[in-house]
Amino acid sequence: MPKNPPESMQQHLRQRLNRHARERWPYVDAITVRFRAGFAYVEAELLGERAIPLCRLRFTGVLHTWGFALYLESTDSYRDSILPNGLPAGSPEEALDCAGYLYLKAFAPGIDGLIRVPAGLVVLVGPPASGKTSFVRALIAGRQIDKDAVVSSDEIRAELFDTSPAEADPEAADALIFEERDRRIAARLAIGHSAVADLTTQLRIQHNAGIRDTNKRANPGKGPASRNLPPH
Repeated sequence: MPKNPPESMQQHLRQRLNRHARERWPYVDAITVRFRAGFAYVEAELLGERAIPLCRLRFTGVLHTWGFALYLESTDSYRDSILPNGLPAGSPEEALDCAGYLYLKAFAPGIDGLIRVPAGLVVLVGPPASGKTSFVRALIAGRQIDKDAVVSSDEIRAELFDTSPAEADPEAADALIFEERDRRIAARLAIGHSAVADLTTQLRIQHNAGIRDTNKRANPGKGPASRNLPPH
């Protein structure tokens, strides 16, 4: 049977989750953690409400990384799940927020008429410099979406190729970039979160590809740099 982490680590996890809850979920009275067979069972206590099961964390031997299983109210059980980072393990704070969005949002008091973007996929389409980034920043500043909800092909390009979006080759490994983008979107949607996708880069690449295809049809058998020469 798997062993529980040392008592000092158990206490550290409790303190860490409660500290994060006070900042992110201030209407939660306390986060309780019970340890059994190497698992940490996390619940939220709210005033006048029964304890609400949230998730189960699996001790991996590393203080800052825990396996994640989401509580399923329909079956009163836990299922291994993927966090918004696209991995089955992450920080305790990531796990608390992931489960909290599902089970704690309904108990949140209204704050200044705040309306959050509902869970689902939001696609931003438009030419460069049309205000998409400013629009997203305004939503983040207004706490209507989370920063992690934004999935940008340009940012993924910078991460994969260690270059800024302006410096990156707009046609380099586009299939890999779009695959990673779709993976991140699917991971958020799978756990009921919103995802905001900026498709400008994809549209630009498709547009450039259309230009190349048009040139090829206009100049069959010739490369992209070929041109029609006047007859001798």
